[in-house]
Amino acid sequence: MIIIFAGAGASFAVNKNNYPTTKKFFELLGQNITDVNVFQQCIHYLHVKRQKNDPDIEDVLFYLSDLKHQINMLCDEHSIILDHLSQADQNLAIRIRDQYASQYKSKISALENRIYREIYSHYIHEPTEDELKQNWTPLMDYLIDQEDRTEIFTTNYDVVLEQLLIHYNSKVKTFPKSSTWVHPRIDIQEWQGEQLGGAYLRLTKLHGSINWTSFLDNRHIYTGYPDNIEDPNKRPIIYPGFKGEPRNEPFITFHNHFSNSIPKSKYIIFIGFAFRDEFINNILSSYLSNNHTIIVIDPNKELVLPFEHSGKVEYIHEEFVRKSIGMLKNIMQPTTS
Repeated sequence: MIIIFAGAGASFAVNKNNYPTTKKFFELLGQNITDVNVFQQCIHYLHVKRQKNDPDIEDVLFYLSDLKHQINMLCDEHSIILDHLSQADQNLAIRIRDQYASQYKSKISALENRIYREIYSHYIHEPTEDELKQNWTPLMDYLIDQEDRTEIFTTNYDVVLEQLLIHYNSKVKTFPKSSTWVHPRIDIQEWQGEQLGGAYLRLTKLHGSINWTSFLDNRHIYTGYPDNIEDPNKRPIIYPGFKGEPRNEPFITFHNHFSNSIPKSKYIIFIGFAFRDEFINNILSSYLSNNHTIIVIDPNKELVLPFEHSGKVEYIHEEFVRKSIGMLKNIMQPTTS
């Protein structure tokens, strides 16, 4: 088995305008977001309390969601929090709730709407066949010839890799399967069963997707593009946390699948991944062995693994283009020929 792990740089290489990296996305945020007090308070909190010098959009969305949750707890007249306050403090909390809570939650929701509109405007695009031919198509053509099982993991929200899988539907078994339901959906039981037999190509999106609209019955992810992104119930499902251990499905299943796949693999190829996710780094540190060969494709010459690895590590300090794929072939060829 071969594992590919695609970070933001992998999609950025497909189209630098449509799929900005995490850092670039923040630079593109307009003043209607960055000048909002709530946003500035969020960034200050992440810098000071979370020691995050380069927060990403998941951090911001988690902060906003958690902030609303805390306000809701304060606003709940049955909250046990009030029972632990003195009468004077209770009166103060109730006054704050009555005067400011509703207004503040409205400000948070308005900011969330603007952020989700920005996410959609950048990551909703489907790549063209010519764009994929710059990197992904030649890579997959080579890997499919070398190995009958390829697992692709990504933390990206865009649909670059879904479009790639469509190209290979007729050549190899692909997962998630093409939906045959009236309402397209992904069945996470495809990740919970026994090891698949035969050749296949499977995509696992660890941090959600721009086209995941809802998760029902603890099994099915419904896909599509909502007609109203300002409806909180129709926003895309994006990983809700500070890069920590997932607490909810489908993210628990997907991260477990990543953990279980590592011991079965021979090569792990990281493309445009900055290793900023602490939980993913912990998984890698726990499940890698000296039998694994790690290949890192990234133009950042200062990028190194943030964990110890006793096996072979090869760095290709180039952009994800045909040249770097050729260099990858030279690394893999001696043991696959």
